[in-house]
Amino acid sequence: MDGAIATARRLVARLSAEGYRPEAAAELLAEEGFPGDTTPLARVLDFVCTQAAPRLRQTTDELDLLLAGVEGRFVPPLPGGSPSRGNAHILPTGRNFYAIDPAAVPSRAAWTVGQALAEQAVDAYRAQRGEPWPESVAIVVYSDECMKNQRRGHRRGVRPDGVRPRYLGQTDKVVGVEPIPLAELGRPRIDAVLRISGLFRDTFPNVVELVERAVLAVAGLDEPPEQNFVKKHTDQERKRLVAEGLSENEALEQASLRVFGCPPGTYGAGVSKAIHSQNWESWRDLSQVYTLWSAHGYSSRFHGQAMPELFRSQLSSVGMTIKNESSVEIDMLDSDDFYSYHGGLIACVRDCSGQKPVSVAGLTADPARPETARVETELARVMRSRILNPKWLEGLKRHGYKGAQELSTTFDTFFGWDAAAEVASNWMYDAMARQFLLDEETRRWMEQVNDAAVLQMSERFLEAHQRGMWQAGEEELRAIRRIYMDMEGVMEDMKGGLDTLVLRLTNRCNLACGYCYAGSGPAGEDLSPIGRQRPWLWPARRGEPCASSSPAGSPCCAGTRRRRCWTSAGPPDGGSTPPSRPTARCSHRRSAGS
Repeated sequence: MDGAIATARRLVARLSAEGYRPEAAAELLAEEGFPGDTTPLARVLDFVCTQAAPRLRQTTDELDLLLAGVEGRFVPPLPGGSPSRGNAHILPTGRNFYAIDPAAVPSRAAWTVGQALAEQAVDAYRAQRGEPWPESVAIVVYSDECMKNQRRGHRRGVRPDGVRPRYLGQTDKVVGVEPIPLAELGRPRIDAVLRISGLFRDTFPNVVELVERAVLAVAGLDEPPEQNFVKKHTDQERKRLVAEGLSENEALEQASLRVFGCPPGTYGAGVSKAIHSQNWESWRDLSQVYTLWSAHGYSSRFHGQAMPELFRSQLSSVGMTIKNESSVEIDMLDSDDFYSYHGGLIACVRDCSGQKPVSVAGLTADPARPETARVETELARVMRSRILNPKWLEGLKRHGYKGAQELSTTFDTFFGWDAAAEVASNWMYDAMARQFLLDEETRRWMEQVNDAAVLQMSERFLEAHQRGMWQAGEEELRAIRRIYMDMEGVMEDMKGGLDTLVLRLTNRCNLACGYCYAGSGPAGEDLSPIGRQRPWLWPARRGEPCASSSPAGSPCCAGTRRRRCWTSAGPPDGGSTPPSRPTARCSHRRSAGS
């Protein structure tokens, strides 16, 4: 495979040098002397010269068409999609693109790709758990993946396993579903719970109803529970709901729900917001946030009603989570949406089922060769191939402020994945710390173009250590603390004067109470007195006595972020440790030495 890719790149490079002349393609083939029939390769090279290259040259039309749209003039339409997925016909870009017919989801091609990925996912589960198959899987489904690939993206998430779509004649228009006979399926019917995005809810309501019809069709079959997990779970849930007082019809309507998402009119999964605000203690807190944002049922009868008990009950039998991508142009560290949706789902399944699920990422960049990998394996691949690749860092440096911001945001996304799903290894933290913060040249560049990125990244590293996510060495921690303090001092100076500093310290004490600062750091270190209340800046742990040299009765923050403050006389409730949840804002006024 690597040799074929290298050969393809060499041929394209030579065509580029020849200006993509169609005649040059035939000359190249003759010079290369490939064995066998080269007719298919000749057609590909001719397509590159006559179609792909001319269309790519026209992408500069984007600016002209942008101006045309702003001025109210006509912008020609073209289908939207991903050009790298065989959609060269949508080039040149910059057109008024439109999506697809929702009734044509999933397409026949998507069904074929989905079957291959489903088999790979079951194999991954079998290899990790030693069990033949999971009873249920939870799948994250995005709308844009379906749109940009013209229905050829993987759509195994639109139905429980063991059914197939029925099409209108030879078209791709889906008119219903039908169960696959067990003899043909060759295994039990695996249940599937969908966590759809807000945009999917808005654009594909017909698919949501299709899932409901599939569940009802399979749950009504006369098959043993050990061969039909959809029926097993539906019956269990129906009995539970009837025992709670619902009628048989109402119980069946809720028990057959498999599609959940955020409330109507809202978007997102909430996990990234909790992590950015640092208002969480463990992955269980993130599970609760995910439930709050995601436990809204969708079907022909329900449109976003909050059903947290039903949602968590459905996830209690899940043994595998799945999120698929269809392009190599993006990966799991490109956006906080990835860990917010999939990482949050992993935390929620772990919380509901009592064990960490097998979590996989599917890739259908090449529909002929779909791939499935465990999330941990995929994260390691992205780390080695992109994040720690010196070429990627050099590319970021060409973009100045935005490049440094991208570096910091990428680490935030990595941190979010580890916080929600605990999929990172310690060597990843070590490598990023050495390559980005502790490398003098890289840090100096970041300080010159975007010092806020250095501040944000250093704080996140310290937070990771304080939360037990990163087992860092003392020397590394000391260096990163120094970087953080220096950069926060710079930021304070930029924001102007002592008054601004006092105001920020007061506000931070109100919102994020932590260890006090008494004029000198731990072990007599001469540290900057700016923002020292953050607990991860100190080697001590919460609950230890304050070492402040301030007079008795002066204010001292001895808790952690989002904890309630108390004075040196002790906690307000007379206890010896901070309360587990915030109960009141800190009303202390900071003074010299506190």
